[in-house]
Amino acid sequence: MKSQTGTAAKIFSALADARINVRMIDQGASELNIIVGVLNEDFERAVRSIYHIFVDAQ
Repeated sequence: MKSQTGTAAKIFSALADARINVRMIDQGASELNIIVGVLNEDFERAVRSIYHIFVDAQ
């Protein structure tokens, strides 16, 4: 996220499109990682949504 504009927007847009509620957000001080907390029942869909937006969509 430090050198790439829109990374967080992609993550949260993908989760919103999948209708997954974000319960917690934590970003490391180095801006190289972000932790997103979701309900256990949303976990797999969240991972798939984020994976799709960064890997499958390319």
